[in-house]
Amino acid sequence: MASPTLYMLPLSVLIQYFTNAGIVAQGATITIQVAGSVNTLQTTYVDSTGLVANANPMTLNGAGQPSDPNSGAVCAFWVLSGVTVDVYFQDTLGETWSIKNMSGINDPAGVASLQTLLASPANSNSSGSGPVGGVDFVANALKSYDVFSDVRAANAPVLASGQTLTISVQGGVTINDGLGGDFYWNATSTATDNSTTVLKPNSVSSGAQGRWLRLYLPPFGAQTAIASTTTTDVGTLGTNIVSITGVTAISSLGSSASTARPLYFLTFSGSLQLTESSQLLTPGGGNIQTQAGDSAIALYLGSGNWQILFYQRAAQYTQVLVLSADYPVVSNATLATVPGMTSASLAAGGTYLVQVRAQILGLTGTGQGWKLQVGFTGTLTGAASGGGASSSNGTGQVSAAAINATMTGAAVSIGTADFCNADFTMTVNATGSIALQFAQNASSANGTTLKANTALIITRLN
Repeated sequence: MASPTLYMLPLSVLIQYFTNAGIVAQGATITIQVAGSVNTLQTTYVDSTGLVANANPMTLNGAGQPSDPNSGAVCAFWVLSGVTVDVYFQDTLGETWSIKNMSGINDPAGVASLQTLLASPANSNSSGSGPVGGVDFVANALKSYDVFSDVRAANAPVLASGQTLTISVQGGVTINDGLGGDFYWNATSTATDNSTTVLKPNSVSSGAQGRWLRLYLPPFGAQTAIASTTTTDVGTLGTNIVSITGVTAISSLGSSASTARPLYFLTFSGSLQLTESSQLLTPGGGNIQTQAGDSAIALYLGSGNWQILFYQRAAQYTQVLVLSADYPVVSNATLATVPGMTSASLAAGGTYLVQVRAQILGLTGTGQGWKLQVGFTGTLTGAASGGGASSSNGTGQVSAAAINATMTGAAVSIGTADFCNADFTMTVNATGSIALQFAQNASSANGTTLKANTALIITRLN
């Protein structure tokens, strides 16, 4: 049979006693009684083995110390679990003092122990003392939970006036998922449990008061998705890393964010408009048309106002394609894509400035001419506008004014170059790529070459 566990009374830390006059309390007595009783002595033991009982009353030795009645060695006071005592001291002059309701240190069954307070299921706190009814911790102590569901499953606290409770939660759904944090108990709140800033205990009926409210949002947290609406309130998510889905235009990012942690890192999974306003300031002003993979850094200014500090497009903002070597064409009037002169995909909803800077020379003889076309594989919202002019042997010549339309030049010689400079603006309806295409105007053995360093420049404007 296992030996019973004993717990040391805090009285044991006093290894020498003095009178009120500061004199060693030689011959003073210590009497230990059952707490709240009248003259009922309580047995204590000299050590944790519980084999030797202390004298009761105990007379202090010449050094004012409690001692083992058998060996005379200085002793402590140990009691069985659950024992609570009253301690009475009297010196040889008759002066007295007492300590009431003392339990063993760390005794889980002690009436004043932390363990008792933590485990108590009943409400005995209406007067401001005793256990906190129906809760797993006590006022001014910090309790840790694994995840939000554990918080909801715990009983709601019942606090006396002036008491507060704070809890630390390690994660939202799983430990260390970045959504945890510190919460405090608000006995009057009826806010909706949103799994982020508000948690409602399951024991609190619908509509009743009492909620755990977040002290502060985590600095970053796991990326969490939210569907776009006119007011996309990212502050309700409990994380500063947000994926915005959907295509509904956004004119506000809401007012639930905290200025204590105001930076939000946003990504977009589709095409929508960020509408510039006093509540949503954009770089340089004006609306932003997002595309899948775009990202932004937003700063919460308070009172529902935001500023987009930085906007990064997934696709290159400017693509510059440069012909690395001469591209000759002989006896071929069929337009073909020039190697290396095809852009990356242009996103739907984007408006682009397309610029061509080309130089054409004859290879042999004259009279062959040339054709140049900017071809787009997607579809446009309306026709591309703008245009360009080609210069044939120094003479200006009107060229085509639309994407997928051919610009032409007349005879070109070996010694005199033609230059084709064309600018277009276009708004993309369906994603596609741009390619620079080249051929002779009329098939001729007198070759034509598109010179190295010809450039195709595509710049996104929105």
